[in-house]
Amino acid sequence: GTGARNLYYHLTIPQGPYARVEAAPVDPSKTALLRVLTHCTAREAESGARGLQDGRASLCLRNDKASDREVILAVGTYSGEEYDLTLVFDLSVEITPLGSGCL
Repeated sequence: GTGARNLYYHLTIPQGPYARVEAAPVDPSKTALLRVLTHCTAREAESGARGLQDGRASLCLRNDKASDREVILAVGTYSGEEYDLTLVFDLSVEITPLGSGCL
């Protein structure tokens, strides 16, 4: 299916660390879908996560490049769940130092 509407966010990950990203639905009975796109016109997601028991979707993104890494985060609901409704959620990003892990 086509899924529900998504909201898009630009994220810059500094050189070296990880970014831990979490989309937490305000209503825990809802399920978040979090996707990472390399740019605005990307046809496929680089990675993604679907919320499980509590609906929260989380990802760890690493930047091992010599410069900042730019990505687009797409947040919505899983394809076929409540078509055409926008998920209400909290989005958090935590930058952690390289070597400290992400989870």
